Order: sequence, then structure tokens, then C-alpha cells
Amino acid sequence: MLLMGSFFRCLNPALTIAAALAYRDPFVLPINKKEEADAAKRSFAGDSCSDHIALLKAYEGWKDAKRQLCLTPPLFRQATQQLWWSYLSSLVFPVSLV
Repeated sequence: MLLMGSFFRCLNPALTIAAALAYRDPFVLPINKKEEADAAKRSFAGDSCSDHIALLKAYEGWKDAKRQLCLTPPLFRQATQQLWWSYLSSLVFPVSLV
């Protein structure tokens, strides 16, 4: 994957996907809300229907939100709720006050 990412000049996304695959799945699947969780995951993938693209888009969205938000306590609560509503694990995408 990394060689192909280098060859096609998309090494950063390939590195992000490879690193994420080596860690735990960031998407949570509550038993009673499996359909909503699947829909949220599909929304990250867009038209590609790819788990890898969903993972990459979820990471990029988390990174952008973390960069843009100055996490004061009300925004911290909002960021944590947004992770929950997107069915993303706060253990994989931590929200910190730092």
C-alpha cells in the first residue's frame, strides 16, 4: 500500500490509512443503532463505498476540527457530542483540552 501510495503520489493518505488499520476501528456500532452507525460510516465514504476512504475522511475531519476549535469547556462538550453523533470512538479520536 505504501509503495503504491508513493507511486501514485498520495503517500500521506496511504500512511494515514495504513496507520489507522494497525490500530483499533474508530467506528462504534451500538447494537440498538446499527443502521444509523452504518449510515454515518457510509457518509464518510461518500460515493466510493470504501472503508478505507471512510477511515481517511473521519481522521481528516477529526484533525480539522481539532485544529479549528479552541477547546474551551462548552466546545469540548460539543466536540465530544459530535464524535458520538458520528459514531466515532473517542478512544481512537481523543478530544483533549490541550
